[in-house]
Amino acid sequence: MKQVLFRVDAGSNIGLGHLMRCLALAQRLVEKGIAVTFAVLPDSLPFCQSRDDWVGGVYVISEEEACDNGEQLKSYINSRRFDWVILDGYQFTDVFRKVLSTSCAQLAVFDDENNSGQLYADIVINGSSQQVVDGYKKTAPLAKLCVGQGYRVLRSEFIQLLPNPWGKRPFLTIMFGGSDPFNITIPLLLALDELNNDSAGTVFPPIKVLTGAAYPRLQELLHTLSNLTLDVEHIHDCHKVSSILNDSQLVISAAGGTQFELLACHTPAILVIVAENQRPATLEAQSQGWCCVVDNDIEAVLQISCLARSLCDTPNILINMHRNAKAYSDTKGAERIINMMRL
Repeated sequence: MKQVLFRVDAGSNIGLGHLMRCLALAQRLVEKGIAVTFAVLPDSLPFCQSRDDWVGGVYVISEEEACDNGEQLKSYINSRRFDWVILDGYQFTDVFRKVLSTSCAQLAVFDDENNSGQLYADIVINGSSQQVVDGYKKTAPLAKLCVGQGYRVLRSEFIQLLPNPWGKRPFLTIMFGGSDPFNITIPLLLALDELNNDSAGTVFPPIKVLTGAAYPRLQELLHTLSNLTLDVEHIHDCHKVSSILNDSQLVISAAGGTQFELLACHTPAILVIVAENQRPATLEAQSQGWCCVVDNDIEAVLQISCLARSLCDTPNILINMHRNAKAYSDTKGAERIINMMRL
């Protein structure tokens, strides 16, 4: 049986995005009869164990092993005779990648910015933008390139989804990833509530607020919710996000991997750029006409809340955004990557 090892981590500081896109690719591999294992640090283990859609085994590496430039992980790879190793994370150095490239396995690297030196990869995966292709001629000259929107990976729940028609989408949803590191959720709810109170009638539809497993302000959020006049339902550590997005007429979210899930659900969005590497793909999404983009600056919460009110007041605009999302939806990214790996 073919075997693939993922080296990735998750946590309150780095969020869950790297782990989630590795899980998405792993799910498709397992569906094809390929064995997968995740090599993670101890702090990442609870986030793996809490998932009800988890696939594969888990190999917990020590802090010492994580700091040895990959020599012990290389030994583990060789002892288990993995066919591929897939790296995802900003913590991995060019020295680490070079060591793993000399193992028995081929090396694939999830990359976002091409700013960490030589990749030493057999395959580079970057679903954000074609603009980075020329740079890989220097950092990964021999690699096959899985680059651009055709290589965005989605978990099985989004691939199997049948998107709802517009008339069956009653909710406004707010979600800022596994940990909301910039603390946008609570100030945004307060701003929306103020707009709602200043209006003669109800401004916003029922709201769902999603927080991830690594969200550190749960008690503060619960206190805030208890004092709002808005109709809000809070869902913590949701494992079936697709059903929420599929019921949403508008989602306010951090940009990044979530925007590809929104596109698969044909769901209009306000996307907040919280990291510079998100900008190219997010601006491309805005040009496709299914989302609006806001920078995470000092005025972000005010801009988001006013934009949300404007969109909720003009459903015809949201309906058109929904149609545009449907036109650009593509759920075949993981399949294309696996075909490139020849597994």
